[in-house]
Amino acid sequence: DLAEPIDRLLYLSNTFEEDELIKTLTELKKSTYNATQLAKELYRLDKKIKELFNKV
Repeated sequence: DLAEPIDRLLYLSNTFEEDELIKTLTELKKSTYNATQLAKELYRLDKKIKELFNKV
């Protein structure tokens, strides 16, 4: 899971009150989540396309 290392970095950034880094890491975490969701959807679509292709 890509979020775990980002969470650790966020924790450290909070500890040292690195506001700019916190903002950047939060955006990275959101992007990582979105990318993971898109990858899952693409995998499902790929699987469905293969099933339909095999029926033809």
